[in-house]
Parts: sequence; C-alpha cells; structure tokens
Amino acid sequence: MLVDEQIEDGDLVLLAQRTTAEDGDTVVALIDDGLATLKRLYRYPGGLRLQPVNAD
Repeated sequence: MLVDEQIEDGDLVLLAQRTTAEDGDTVVALIDDGLATLKRLYRYPGGLRLQPVNAD
C-alpha cells in the first residue's frame, strides 16, 4: 500500500508509458521475477535512487 500517496489495497492505478521521468516522479519499476513496484525516482551523480513512498 502507498497510504502516504492515498493509494490503498484494491485501488487501480492508471499509468501512462513515457520514456523519461523527472526527479520526484512516482514510477513503476520492474524488479526481479517480473514483479513491479511503485517508487519515487531521484537522480544523483552516477546513478538513480528508487525511494519508497510510504513511511514504513
């Protein structure tokens, strides 16, 4: 759940596919085994950081 973003279990998330994202955007990140997660994207010199949205 992303309660801090007002997204709860059972909610539907409408996505738009884009080739770029800005710092602080919430993105869908594909991870191991074909799973996906929603995270905030931040860039820093030499890399990217995917930040969880909720405090937990």
